Amino acid sequence: DVPVATDTAAKSYGSTWAVSLNIADPANIAVADRLSFEGYGNLIQATNYAIFSVSTNWNYGNNTATSVINYIDITDPQGKIKMRGVANAPGYMADRFKMDAWNGALRVVTDTGWPNRNTYITTFDITNPDSMAQLGQTTLANASGESLFATRFDGPLAYIVTYLTVDPLFVVDLSDPANPQVKGELKIPGWSTHIEPRGDRLIALGVDDSNGERKVMVSLFDVSAPENPLRIAYESFGEGWTWSSAYGDVKAFTVLDDMLLIPFSGWNGVA
Repeated sequence: DVPVATDTAAKSYGSTWAVSLNIADPANIAVADRLSFEGYGNLIQATNYAIFSVSTNWNYGNNTATSVINYIDITDPQGKIKMRGVANAPGYMADRFKMDAWNGALRVVTDTGWPNRNTYITTFDITNPDSMAQLGQTTLANASGESLFATRFDGPLAYIVTYLTVDPLFVVDLSDPANPQVKGELKIPGWSTHIEPRGDRLIALGVDDSNGERKVMVSLFDVSAPENPLRIAYESFGEGWTWSSAYGDVKAFTVLDDMLLIPFSGWNGVA
């Protein structure tokens, strides 16, 4: 059964504003339109036709959550904005990389959290924005009980990392959004916090916990064969325990053609 919070007392409180600005005259920037809707929509994913805003409804009685996704239409060239459909996905959406619109479908990845910690992949039809009907849904069966970390969509594929004692990297085929399919899985020590797709390669920032300490780590994966993802290189660095501000702010992780730039701090126990 899919856990969905139904207790109205558990709704996301507060409100969110969507605002469009007319910048045709830089000396006279003006508000073109403003839209307010219920819920604390702190996660957004924007396209050139819509903004998808997510708020979370919590049901503390049975420890469940529902991600409420609002479709905000921004197609009007004069800046008028309009609320269209609303969709619900089970569980909690941790960041904006866990939602993506592609080829008429919205794909989202959510996690139900403690105590079950199941990861759901849900797809919605957005060709009719007023209905946003669910197309398909699956769980990562081999990730039951694990926490959800890095997620990234790249065309018909999704790359999802979960973690409990090892880091499974899942490759999910979403070419048929009504039938999401797990194609491949790779288990390695530690976990990834952010993924940058580069064609048939993935560059991942993460944590190496293989030696009893946690160090900042970058990994290079070969995903040319989705059914058999491989880690072909990795590097962890620093003395003792190290961490990076890029774990919480991915803009601090810079991927260039010939180098990676990663800020990190460390502690080795020496006063």
